[in-house]
Amino acid sequence: MYSKNIFKILTLGLLTIAKINGYIVNNFTGKCNDIYKYLEDLGKRENFNGCKMNEEGDVTSLNLYSYCLKNEELATVLSYNTIETLSFKKLFIDWNIDDSDDWNVMMRFGCASLPTNYEVLNTLTNLKSLELIGVKNLDNNLMANIPKSVEHLEIGNTEFTQEMVDSLSEITNLKDLILLEPKISGELDFSKFENLKNLSLLEIYSDNGIQGNILKYCQSLKKLVIQGGNIDSVILDGISYMTELEELELSEVSFKGDGDFPSFENLKNLTKLDIYCSWSNSDSFPSSFLYLTGLKTLFIGNCKGTFSTPLDDSLNWGNLKNLEYIQIINTSPTLFDPKYLGDLSNLKEVHLNYNGYMEVAEITGNSSSLEVLDLSKNSIASLPKSISNLGKLEKLDLSNNNIISLPEEIGNLKNLKVLNLNNNNLQSLPEEIGNLEMLEQLEFRDNKLTSVPESISNLVNLKILYGSSNQIVNLPTDIGNLSKLDVLNFAENEIVEIPVSIGNLNITSLSLLRNYIEKIPDEIGNIKSLKTIGLNNNKITNIPSSLGNLTNLEILYLNDNLIDDYLPESLNDLPKLRTIALDQNIDIKGKSLTNPSIRTCYYYPPLKGHFYSLCESANASCKDYAGSLENCK
Repeated sequence: MYSKNIFKILTLGLLTIAKINGYIVNNFTGKCNDIYKYLEDLGKRENFNGCKMNEEGDVTSLNLYSYCLKNEELATVLSYNTIETLSFKKLFIDWNIDDSDDWNVMMRFGCASLPTNYEVLNTLTNLKSLELIGVKNLDNNLMANIPKSVEHLEIGNTEFTQEMVDSLSEITNLKDLILLEPKISGELDFSKFENLKNLSLLEIYSDNGIQGNILKYCQSLKKLVIQGGNIDSVILDGISYMTELEELELSEVSFKGDGDFPSFENLKNLTKLDIYCSWSNSDSFPSSFLYLTGLKTLFIGNCKGTFSTPLDDSLNWGNLKNLEYIQIINTSPTLFDPKYLGDLSNLKEVHLNYNGYMEVAEITGNSSSLEVLDLSKNSIASLPKSISNLGKLEKLDLSNNNIISLPEEIGNLKNLKVLNLNNNNLQSLPEEIGNLEMLEQLEFRDNKLTSVPESISNLVNLKILYGSSNQIVNLPTDIGNLSKLDVLNFAENEIVEIPVSIGNLNITSLSLLRNYIEKIPDEIGNIKSLKTIGLNNNKITNIPSSLGNLTNLEILYLNDNLIDDYLPESLNDLPKLRTIALDQNIDIKGKSLTNPSIRTCYYYPPLKGHFYSLCESANASCKDYAGSLENCK
């Protein structure tokens, strides 16, 4: 993608600036070092941007900046005909930099010219890859001297002439052609591009779009990328000739004019389509894409409006029978309605986000192959009972919607492993949720739940359980049955009591902060796997000595409670404890901990001038940073 090229150019530009300021030293050897030293002796080492050699010591890759190099100097640097990859980089990534800015750059380098004679390129008979994005005013003199051996060619910011187009068409080994901000007149004739039988990749990045008939004569392409500008009927017509095309990417484009080309049926090999519309996209979307019966992967983003031609029995989403993956983001809900899922029997993964869906239509049995369904970030209020038809579904993401309740039929999704219900308006969960025996991850954060069904204790394969930011009062009594659970998070609820069965768990993380818990059960000491405990901001009054059994514990938060208790000496037996927070309680008694592993400790009381009864042990490895503890006597 263009963004990747831009990042690459920017990175190299920054490296060059670093070289100019002397931050990079010469670590090259052999012939690469010879090139570097030659340029350094000329006072032009900043033109050297990288070099690689093979095992025989021959130069195979060379990166240069062409600023300030004279023709004879360029000829010397390029006298190694073993070069396979040659790059002329651009110092700045802004293609709109004018000649005066180029002049300023050259004057900074102490010169006033660019190379004009690139005939030396023709001597590089082993050249396979050539990047010319840093060559200013590229003309036919250069284009005509590109070796016929070149397979990968990148050209930047060039105004093409007919001679240049004809010269390009003679590089018959060319496989990849990448054009960055090209200036292509609609009068240019690209018919000789038919000679490029090996051309399989064409990428064009231009804010001004594409003019001329270049696409019509690139029928051997396997992949086409167009970024920027308008996509009109001429371009779509040109694409329809590419019968070998397998991947098509249209990014930051606007669709203009008639978009119905039944000839798209000829693109039998096209399996991947990626479309991202510009913010100025018109209200129509080309219906031609519904003729692409071989599609397996489809992405559509930021495209508003409806199809240019109304859907009917012969032109509809049902034509895409081979579609396996679909992602549609921030589009008009009229472009793709979830009701079409039933027409796509081979779908395995679906992501429909930010599309403003209010409801989900009935789901037929034809969607039974679906494994991932992501309907997050819409405005969905309810699910149909027919959700149970998705018998192979493994992941269901319904987060960030307006769902109030779930149908009990959701319990029929026997293969479901991940269920995300975060950020909805759920007031209850059906008992049938406990039938999801394969479930490994269950999240229902930020809802309006006041209780959790006891049946959740049946989810014996559950590893992650998030229920924070609700109004839940009680945890399931038998929550200890979740023997595979690793993370338990019910922070920011109204929980009063921790069930004693919690001691049967094997979790590594427990978060119950900001609840109304009054007591920590002794059974918590049985969870030998625990690494993190977050019980801060509750109403806890005790610190059970059984916490000293948690030999893997690293972090313990008990701050902002009502603790008026002795700090158990058993906590000194915790070899991995790094952080303990006991600040903002009533009174902590006894001696501070001496664990060598502790790096952070908070012991200070809630009121300024008030001190805990706790004293600081002489061999304490962690000192209370507030200095509120007196030394133990």
